[in-house]
Amino acid sequence: MGRTIRSRAASWLVVAAVTAVLSPLSMSFAAQNGPNTVNSAAIIAADGTSGQTLTTGNGVKTGHIQDGAVTTGKIADGAITDAKVGGTISGSKLGAHGHNGSDIMDGTVTGAKLTAGSVDNSKISGIIGQEKLGTYSNVITVHKGAANNVTTFNSIRAAIDYIGQNTNSYTGERQAILVMPGLYETDLTLFGPGVPFNVDIIGTSRTGTIIRPVGGTYFSQYSMTIPSGMYLRNLTFQGLIDVSHSKDAGVIGVDVVVAPPAVGNRDQLAGFTDGWQTIRNFTIDDVYIETVVGSTAISLWGTGENDTLRFNNIRIKGGNIQIVYPITSKPYTFSNIYFSGGSPDQPLFNISWANINTLGPKFILTNITSDGSYGYGFYMGNSSTSKISVMNSKIDIITDLYTGVSSSDNVMTVINSDIAIASNTRSSNPVGSLSIGNSRIGTVIPSGQSIKLVNCFDSNFEPYANGLY
Repeated sequence: MGRTIRSRAASWLVVAAVTAVLSPLSMSFAAQNGPNTVNSAAIIAADGTSGQTLTTGNGVKTGHIQDGAVTTGKIADGAITDAKVGGTISGSKLGAHGHNGSDIMDGTVTGAKLTAGSVDNSKISGIIGQEKLGTYSNVITVHKGAANNVTTFNSIRAAIDYIGQNTNSYTGERQAILVMPGLYETDLTLFGPGVPFNVDIIGTSRTGTIIRPVGGTYFSQYSMTIPSGMYLRNLTFQGLIDVSHSKDAGVIGVDVVVAPPAVGNRDQLAGFTDGWQTIRNFTIDDVYIETVVGSTAISLWGTGENDTLRFNNIRIKGGNIQIVYPITSKPYTFSNIYFSGGSPDQPLFNISWANINTLGPKFILTNITSDGSYGYGFYMGNSSTSKISVMNSKIDIITDLYTGVSSSDNVMTVINSDIAIASNTRSSNPVGSLSIGNSRIGTVIPSGQSIKLVNCFDSNFEPYANGLY
């Protein structure tokens, strides 16, 4: 009996001793980690037997981490640095963002890395160099440095003569003449109206490359005839461009301005002139035209394939648009045209002798804007039966929207626009009818019951009565 008691007493002493040892460890573990947590201090170095993969240092290898167990909420801010990231990160893990040159290693972006159509003109900024002109069969450079007169030249005319073998015609595969920054005065009078020359003249930038044609025609000593097949791009042109009989050609991304110093009327012209019967598929797009106040910026005469002529995104300062002698009723279309810096006696559009060769010539105008410096919107000279449609425009003029001389029976409609003055000549014999719908009108000047308003309102958003004025 006594030995049993002593044996049990000894066992209690052992239990007590073990408990005394373990209790601080258990309390420490709980205090450090809390319920359901384990911090780094509780993880011993890897030994290859305790659920870890043998490695150097403390830590749990990825093979022992449950899928989905590590989320963004478990990672402290700034805990993952570049040094902690190994391998590659796919594009799907990265949001939309841009890269500048310092982010991209030399030679890492090749043609194989680009999908068809992934880089268009809107993605390219800055100077255009020869390396961006890969679609041409050949690219010749004109610059101010040393020239070998085969691939590099010091004048635009010399490059043209080389391509055309000293003729004014070239019908081979399209080539490009890349004109580096600088002012280039050159004689470009060799081209005849409508003669083909499949070459684009491209500047490095609109402000960097300046072409001043010398010699000229009877219009201006600073002028050139643009041949069929030629495009002028991304430069400044000082002078007048004759578009007579030009086909499949155009001017895109160009500033067309007066050549300084302008002396006399012959030197004060800038813009586009002529056209005539066979002009076709001619484009004027993203062009700024600055001329002497009161001059014409675009003057087209005797055109027939009017529906193939493209006039878009044109900014005009000081000048206007003139259409004379259309020979068919195919519609002219103008869109996104902005006028500024005009004069009170000047119209935005001058339409003359419109019905001499055809009945019912048509004009479709969308998003036309003026700054309030011009006197008139449309001037009709010796024109009848024209049909003018204006949509989504803001025409701020001083005197009349629609006026003229020796003109009648024209028809103008205006939809969804902002018009400063609704009038069609202040007399009992208006140049034609005027119908305006769903538009804001600053002032209405009645004219022989020839103005019709439907769902229009004034500057204070007070409605005008529907009907004739």
